[in-house]
Amino acid sequence: MPGSPYISYQSRSSESVENVGVPYEDRPYHSDNIPPDWADDDASSAIVVSTDSCLQSKSLPSTGGFINFHRVWLGLAVTLACYNTAFMATLPLTAQYLTHRVAHDWYNFSNFSKEIPCTKEANTSATRTRDEIQKVVSSFSLLINYASSLPAILTCLPYGTLSDHVGRKKMMFIPLIGGFVRMFVYLLVVKLELSLNYLFLGSAADGLCGSYPAMSMISAAAVADITMSSGGRALSFAVIEAILIISSAVANLSVGYFIMYEGYFYPTVMMSGLALIAFLVAATVFPETNTERAKASANPLKHLKRIVSFYTFAGSVRRRVLYRIGLFMFFLNIVVSIGRSPVETLYQLNSPFCWNSVKIGIFGAIQSTVQITCSVMALRILKLRLQLESIGILALLCAIAGFVIEGFAMSDWMLYAVFRSMTYDLYVLIPGALFASLSVVDAVCGILSFTTYSSVYLSTVQWYRGTVFFVMAGICAVNILLFLAFKKVNTKFDYEEITCTVEPPLHSARVGKGGLHPQSNRAVNETR
Repeated sequence: MPGSPYISYQSRSSESVENVGVPYEDRPYHSDNIPPDWADDDASSAIVVSTDSCLQSKSLPSTGGFINFHRVWLGLAVTLACYNTAFMATLPLTAQYLTHRVAHDWYNFSNFSKEIPCTKEANTSATRTRDEIQKVVSSFSLLINYASSLPAILTCLPYGTLSDHVGRKKMMFIPLIGGFVRMFVYLLVVKLELSLNYLFLGSAADGLCGSYPAMSMISAAAVADITMSSGGRALSFAVIEAILIISSAVANLSVGYFIMYEGYFYPTVMMSGLALIAFLVAATVFPETNTERAKASANPLKHLKRIVSFYTFAGSVRRRVLYRIGLFMFFLNIVVSIGRSPVETLYQLNSPFCWNSVKIGIFGAIQSTVQITCSVMALRILKLRLQLESIGILALLCAIAGFVIEGFAMSDWMLYAVFRSMTYDLYVLIPGALFASLSVVDAVCGILSFTTYSSVYLSTVQWYRGTVFFVMAGICAVNILLFLAFKKVNTKFDYEEITCTVEPPLHSARVGKGGLHPQSNRAVNETR
């Protein structure tokens, strides 16, 4: 019952009276309405959590004890803030450092910004030389992305299912270690002026550890472990995205000032230090959130089967269609966002803007801060009146308007007028196996996004640099069509009564003054 202070557990084998004789595809989306053939090979029963009041508790239930809600959020927030700041700092740093090194190593310019000053005029020898350098930098950045994203595609495949069995915390260590290795390689290359080819090694090591997609997937799965309603989940992911955007703003601003006044070395020191702090916080503060985990399977085919089952033979036809549409929505959302920053940095460095590192950092910080402030406020207000799909469509319309303005921009004020609302990330209540499939899509999107935008920018940099932003607007328009299709198919989906499926616990639980406490296996409904 909504608002009840109890958590009720039901067996999957038991069937509600009102659903007897009703086809599975016509029943409400509830875990005890899942067809028997969707049951995992290792589990024959499940529990149903159908309460919102447990989100207000300081602890969450488990068979092995309590999960401290505040400790989860503290550890996750600090870890994500440090890791994301370090990772996002590599984007503007890579573009600007590669420009500096390519101009020095390939074109013999000791002081690139002074020897080839940026001008507002498009048809000068200096501008043409800058365009040639940016072509080389764009190609080199693309290869660095390949070194990270290609191994991440294979690495991320078993992450979700393994985190269901091994635990979120242990699996989180792997991408954190890879991130630290990557940042430390950047530090060595900048400090010792090593060959730029060493950047491929650092990126490859990060990719083999799963890189950003794996970290994103595990964080999303941890949030799914501690939130039990779709409304709470949407708000939780909005908080996570706020942390990511604010840390991105800090990364842009700090890198900009470091490069301007201290050079390229101190940003790499900051990146390496933050990556190390993220690992230490995850090891000491962040608790395990998946307490209902089974023995890990060593069979990779079984992991792959669980991942693809959501889209092929799991549940009703309507549910599979929803998952497939949602996957494509997620795909296009990531394609738009993940490869934008490097191209946007090159766009701002070149004519007619001719920005330096400080201007680029300030712009990124202001844009991120305004974006997240307005987006969270809009989400809190609009979710009272609109469905989540409708909010996503409004966000995409804002994104299209922002990309069009940026593509036509000819002055600084037009860039500052750009506002792209936070696109609603479609996360439904699903276990780690599905989050694993999304992390693989994230890695694939990294390759596709960087390849598409780099190719478009390389082809149009000498005649119209803003073309790449029109491509991004077009992708957002296609995503609107998918949101409309999802909304039409999902007419029977009840966001207010969403439930989850996990392994059967030893005890049921109820909320007491001190949190959630175990009690006997007697159905809670019998005590009401």
